[in-house]
Amino acid sequence: MEIRALIARLKELKAIQEAGFKSQPACISWANEVAPLLAFNGDFHSSFLEKAAYVNTIGLSRNLQGTALNFMVSILQQAIVALSCISC
Repeated sequence: MEIRALIARLKELKAIQEAGFKSQPACISWANEVAPLLAFNGDFHSSFLEKAAYVNTIGLSRNLQGTALNFMVSILQQAIVALSCISC
C-alpha cells in the first residue's frame, strides 16, 4: 500500500475509535483491521498485538482493557506521525 493511502486508512480507523465502540467484538474487529497495517514497523506491530490480546480476553476488568486500548490508540497515533514524516 502506498504511504499516503496507508496514512489515510489509519486516520479513518482512528476516527472510528474516536466515535467509540458499541461492543467488545466491535473493538476487536477494529483492532484486527489496524494490526496488519502496522506491519511496516515491527515495534508498532508487536506492541499493538500485545495490547490487543488484552482487549480480546473476555473477563478482564474494564480498567485493564481500557488501558490496553489507550496504548493501542497511542501506537496508532505514533504510526501516523512516523508515516507522515516518511512521506514528506
